[in-house]
Amino acid sequence: MEGLQQILQRLFADAPCPALMTDRTLRLFWANAAALRDYPVLSLPGGLTLLFSQSQLDEAKSALENGDCCTLEPAGMAGVGFCFVPAEPQGIFVTAGPVGERGERLDLRSADLLTATVTNQLKTPLSGIFSALFSMARLPEAEPGGRLAELIEQISRSSYQMLRFSMDFNVYLQDATGFCRRQDEQMDLCSLLSQLGTAAGMLTGSVGIALQLHLPDHPVLILADEQRLSHALLHLISNSCRFTREGNRIDIQLEEKDGQALVSVTDAGIGIPDTVIDRVCEPFFSYDPEGMPYAGCGLGLSVVRHTVAQHGGSFAISSTEGKGVTVALSFPLAPSSRLTLKSPAPALDLLSDRFSLVHIILSDSCGIPKF
Repeated sequence: MEGLQQILQRLFADAPCPALMTDRTLRLFWANAAALRDYPVLSLPGGLTLLFSQSQLDEAKSALENGDCCTLEPAGMAGVGFCFVPAEPQGIFVTAGPVGERGERLDLRSADLLTATVTNQLKTPLSGIFSALFSMARLPEAEPGGRLAELIEQISRSSYQMLRFSMDFNVYLQDATGFCRRQDEQMDLCSLLSQLGTAAGMLTGSVGIALQLHLPDHPVLILADEQRLSHALLHLISNSCRFTREGNRIDIQLEEKDGQALVSVTDAGIGIPDTVIDRVCEPFFSYDPEGMPYAGCGLGLSVVRHTVAQHGGSFAISSTEGKGVTVALSFPLAPSSRLTLKSPAPALDLLSDRFSLVHIILSDSCGIPKF
């Protein structure tokens, strides 16, 4: 006769919502495909415990020992809850998904509708604004140096800021509601960094900041969503460019070590004070030193950290005030494959498209393309 644990595993094996089983020490021993897809960190040793603080884990163990259920929200994943339910004799059944203000589960279709509605409300007006700007820029009165050209520049810059925010907010909402669509595939991280770095380097070079790539001469294979990962990497380049000085440089390095692809982005900029560095990854927290123009919305590093975690990687940031910042990422290497790998878009294609990720994410640090 099947026990409760076996019944739950059978019922949730192919379920679209994440589900897992642990023992009383919260050691994971089973997870369905949805859980491993949405939270790749679970595949690491002790993966479940990496999502929570020690005080949260102690709280959960105390409640479970008393036969009570509890819901924990992982650090950096606002609105996502893991519900722990005792499943005798010695197991704990866990489901994960969006939670409301009082910890209740949200309907995933409602969460998806919320994400689509908010982002569409932001993007739809921008389409009309960009169309008008394109026409205005071709008027005889829009000669370089004139008042109309100046106004077009101001409106364009603000529009790109809104476009960047809408993209960041879309990713943030997907992460916060747990309704994240990713299309992971085996890819060459070295090739992606080469194309993004070359394109971004042309833009940072236009404002006097050199970007240097230090990449191996062979493919570095990982399993990732190219769009989401590109979004995150470009945010790191944008931050480095915004907070460094003309004449300095940004260094991007990739290496392999102990089954991990290690990426570091280093600048020689103004650095981050010790009093602030622990907060820079909080959603909507923005560190804006006096006199820094075009402050961000405070979602960039939050999106980066969450994207890296979703890919089963790690995120670390270090800084010396007045000397610069280094952000270090790691991703699990994928096994070698004979499959034909998808090639990232060439650098020149990224630059020729005024609405490419490179132009949108770097718009606040390197300027905007001309209409």
